[in-house]
Amino acid sequence: MQALSLQKLVFSAQQMAQKEHFAGSWETLVDMFEKRLQLYKYNRTALIPECKPTIGIEFYPAIKNEKDLLHHIMRLHLYLPQVFFNHAQFYEFSTALDDRNIFDRRNVGSLLGMAFMGIVGFLALGFTIMGMIAGGVLGVMLGRYAGRRMKKTFASQKVLLEFDIYSIRLRCFIKWAEERGKTYRYNVNFVRFIAEKLLLEMKTALHYKQFSNEQQKQARKIILKVAEVIKEKHFIHALILSLKMSQEYLRILKLLSENSELNRGDIEEYQHFKNFRSELEVCLMKAVDNVLRPLVRLLEESNPKSKVLKKIKDQANTFLIQKEIIQLTKQFPDPQMRIAFIKMLAEKMKQPIKNESIISYLKKQHFRDIEQIGIVIDQQIDQQRDCLEQKQIELEIVKEEDMDQHGSPQQQIKSQFSAGSESEFQPLQEEGIKSTKKQQDQQELLLKITQHPNLVFMKIDSNQGDQIIQNSLAQSLSSADIKQILEPEQQIILQHHQSVDINQVIYSEETIKKFELFLKFYEESTDTWECVTTKEDIYIYKSMKPGCGSVFLKGHSFIYGHDKQVVFNAVYQKEFRTKWDKIMQKFNIVRHEREDIDIMYYIVVPPIPIVSTREWLQRRILRHDFPYKGQICLLFYSVDLEEFPISKSPVRAHTEIAGYVFENTPSGTKITFVSNNDIKGSIPKLLVNHASAKGPFGWFGNLRKACDQYKKHDGNLNRIVIS
Repeated sequence: MQALSLQKLVFSAQQMAQKEHFAGSWETLVDMFEKRLQLYKYNRTALIPECKPTIGIEFYPAIKNEKDLLHHIMRLHLYLPQVFFNHAQFYEFSTALDDRNIFDRRNVGSLLGMAFMGIVGFLALGFTIMGMIAGGVLGVMLGRYAGRRMKKTFASQKVLLEFDIYSIRLRCFIKWAEERGKTYRYNVNFVRFIAEKLLLEMKTALHYKQFSNEQQKQARKIILKVAEVIKEKHFIHALILSLKMSQEYLRILKLLSENSELNRGDIEEYQHFKNFRSELEVCLMKAVDNVLRPLVRLLEESNPKSKVLKKIKDQANTFLIQKEIIQLTKQFPDPQMRIAFIKMLAEKMKQPIKNESIISYLKKQHFRDIEQIGIVIDQQIDQQRDCLEQKQIELEIVKEEDMDQHGSPQQQIKSQFSAGSESEFQPLQEEGIKSTKKQQDQQELLLKITQHPNLVFMKIDSNQGDQIIQNSLAQSLSSADIKQILEPEQQIILQHHQSVDINQVIYSEETIKKFELFLKFYEESTDTWECVTTKEDIYIYKSMKPGCGSVFLKGHSFIYGHDKQVVFNAVYQKEFRTKWDKIMQKFNIVRHEREDIDIMYYIVVPPIPIVSTREWLQRRILRHDFPYKGQICLLFYSVDLEEFPISKSPVRAHTEIAGYVFENTPSGTKITFVSNNDIKGSIPKLLVNHASAKGPFGWFGNLRKACDQYKKHDGNLNRIVIS
């Protein structure tokens, strides 16, 4: 079969650019793309006005063919939205069209809803919320469209079902895809993101044969509408690109896994992508589960006349039946293809939405979220079976150990793991049950967070891979080339070995509990949390938990252009931290308990004179490769020391839990935080909780400035000045 190609797209783009259809002269276009490609590395495209996002990378003069296009996208990591999009675009894709917590009454949707306040309150409220979801970013047109659909449905049925909300939401996505596709028709990579987003949202509708008869008809109409959208030329090019990039993911992953000598070109690719293996694995699994399989199903349902779409379907099918993809699918089947998920989905679609609960329904409704239900059902069955077997084994061990006068191995292990803990004297049976439950919880959490931990391509370890590289390099490169390529990797390995070995770390029982609490909130979805801000790539959420009067805060931000070690040092090192953190005063390390644990003291002087000064005394724990390999975690919680007694002034605040996770991204560093603080005193909790949610915004802003100045002044801390 004739292969699909993007060659004509690139050639056409070059012709249009040379005819000066876009950015003035050819020289201006070249200069524009040179600037943009430099800034892509730091996700700063929005800072250059002439870098019009409607003009795609295919117009870059250096790209002469399809191979060049794929090479640039892969090498610059433009397959990731957080790298390719500017701030507004990233917000549109990841928040405004996807977040159930955005209910700002300043949004367009609320104004539209106000116009219907004279109608039944339920309809007005539903219209308002739906308008916010649909019209918050895309304006009045899409908000009105959602409102009309909801009004029409309610008028004919007098009730709204879960299916109706899903149907309206999916129709809004179709409208959005049509409008954005026209706007960005000369940016093939951007249209690819649009097409993949639409296929992802439509994926649930492909189970329509399990719905009721009336719902089947409506769902099929929507599916055919999606098929009409992707017939447009710019969407066809985007789908070809998506297929080509899936093939690139697989090719590179196979390259990283081959136990054979590599040529010079392969060596360069290996060195570039070896630290992005996990990222590529996730991209491949998302492409298989959320793009290619839904696309094939869609084209089978619609049976298009277009020969190009038929070729796309056939080549996607060919890709999906490759040995590696089949093995991958068997290891980690798509949760949305589970029978438990499909049955539960069909039942959920029939449920009516009650008047008093429409807000909660609309906030939570995201059928891709309940794919976890299928996993949990399977886990519960497996856990029940394993638990029965485990209990029988434990009882036999207990009987044998009771007859032995020496200490049990289980107790000795627990004693090593939790030094100084009195719980080692508890009965073995109770400890065994707790241990089993903890293992089950950890397995469930691991499965939830890493849905597709790809093991298919993990054939060689990093050390073996480095040895293969060295053998190949010795044959094809000079000694100077070898030194230039391998020295940075050796330095990284040396630094890694100098870090704390967590396999040998011993923590107190209190610290273990704090890590478990931190991990629980770190991994918890923000769907049920209230969004405080998403400005300037700083995402902050808050939530009240039962039995706790102080607000829980959670969020993340990006520090562009800086490695995680630099950002970590800015937070961890006293000399660096005091240069930029204007909240903390008299910051000092008052006790070193061991290399990775110390106790820190600092005070905070509120800007309002009538509010008393607060002080904190916290244990700080450094942990490498936690929660996942390559990440750095800092954990904090309050402690009491005799040499620092609690006094009336300053008021001693209490930290139940706080922590940061630092991780590298293609564009810099991502920091995720979780915190729960009680500042004590007589200030009403309502005011404290409201004010504390805004604190991290300024904190992240100062941290960014400090890292930028650190880089500008070549690491000279004395020249860092934050006003």
